[in-house]
Amino acid sequence: MDVEILDGGAFIAQRVNDAGDGPEAAPLTRIADLYTRALWHQLTEELKTMVAANPPAISGLTALYSSFIKEFEAKLNPVSLVYILIDIAATDYAEKPTEAIDFLSITNKPVIETDTEAHILMLSELAHLHLAAGDTDQASALLGTARSLVESSSELAAAIHSAFYRVASEYHKRMGTAAEFYRNALQLLAYTPVDSLPPVEQLQLAFDVAIAAVVGEDIYNFGEVLSHAVVTALAGTEHAWLHQLLVAFQAGDLGAFDSVCASAASVMNTQPALVAGADFIRQKVTLCALMTLATGGGQGGGGVLSFSAIAESCRLPVEEVDFLVMRALSLGLVSGVMDGVDQKLTVTRVQPRVVGREAVGGMAQRLDAWCGSLDGTVKFLEGESVGLVN
Repeated sequence: MDVEILDGGAFIAQRVNDAGDGPEAAPLTRIADLYTRALWHQLTEELKTMVAANPPAISGLTALYSSFIKEFEAKLNPVSLVYILIDIAATDYAEKPTEAIDFLSITNKPVIETDTEAHILMLSELAHLHLAAGDTDQASALLGTARSLVESSSELAAAIHSAFYRVASEYHKRMGTAAEFYRNALQLLAYTPVDSLPPVEQLQLAFDVAIAAVVGEDIYNFGEVLSHAVVTALAGTEHAWLHQLLVAFQAGDLGAFDSVCASAASVMNTQPALVAGADFIRQKVTLCALMTLATGGGQGGGGVLSFSAIAESCRLPVEEVDFLVMRALSLGLVSGVMDGVDQKLTVTRVQPRVVGREAVGGMAQRLDAWCGSLDGTVKFLEGESVGLVN
C-alpha cells in the first residue's frame, strides 16, 4: 500500500487544483476551507458525509486518509473517525478483507483505543473483516475484547451496541451456535431501528432468529422474539409456517405444532438444523406444554398435577412422564416436588416467560376465579365464627 505522504495543506490544495471544474471540485474546496480555518467538528461531519455517499463524493480515499486526515485525526471525534475509516475501507477494499484489515491497522490506535465507543466500533469492524477472510479464531478474540468493553460500559450509544451485536450474531451464525446467535440477534434487534435494515435483511434476520429459537438448547421463552415487529412480519411471507411454529412453542400447543409440521413438512425438511434436531425439537415443545399446564393454562393445570393429566396434555404415555418432569426440573423450567409413588407433581414455580395479551387475559380470568373462591371461603369462615361465638 504505497502512498505518497504530503503535508496535509499541500495535499488538499493539490487535489483541489487537480479537480479543476470537475464534480470533485466543490467537496474538495469545502474540505480545504474547513481545514484552513481549523473547524474540526464541521470538517469531521463533511468528511463523514462524503465518504459515506454511494458512490463517495471524491476518489482516492486511502490517499486522502494517509496524506491528509492522518495529520489531524487526533483532533477529530474518535467515533466519527472510525466511521470514516470503515467507509474508506469498504470503498477502496471492497471484497478484499485482508487488505481492508491492513488499512485499518495503520490508523492511529491511541486516538481510537482511548475512547471506549470508538474502540468497540473498530474491534467490531475488524472482527467482521476477519470473519470475511475466514479467520474465525481472530474474529472470536476481537469480539471477546469488544464484549468485555460493552459489558463494562453503562452508557453506550445504541449505534455502538448495534454494530457489536451485528458482528457477534454474524460470528455465532457462522459457528452454528444457535442459542448464542439467538441472544445476540435479539440484542441487535433491541438496539437497531427496524427501518434502518433493508427489507431483504429484515426477512433473513427474522428467519434466522426464528430457526435459532426453535433449535436453541436453552431457549424456552418465545414471547420476547414474538414481540419484535421484524419477526411478526414473517406471518405475511412464505415463511409464515415458521411464525406459526413459534406461536405453538410459546403456547405449548402440541396440536398446533403437529399441524404446522404436517402442512410445512416439505419446507421444513430443507432446513438442516430442523432435520438434525427433530427429536430435540419434539422434546422441547413437549416441555413447553408442561410449562403451560403448570401455569394453569391447560385443563386441570397449576398446583398439583397428576401424571395422568400431564400425560394427556403432553401427549405421552404415563410411564414417560417422570422423565419429562425430571428434565423440566433439571432445566429449571419448573420447580416443585415429584412424587413417583403417588404419581404427581407439586408445582411451586414456573420459569418466568414473556407472554402475549391472550395469555395475560387467561391469567386474569384464573385470578378472578381464585379471588371468587377465596371470597367464598372468607364468607364461610365468617358464618362459622358467628355460630361459634353464639
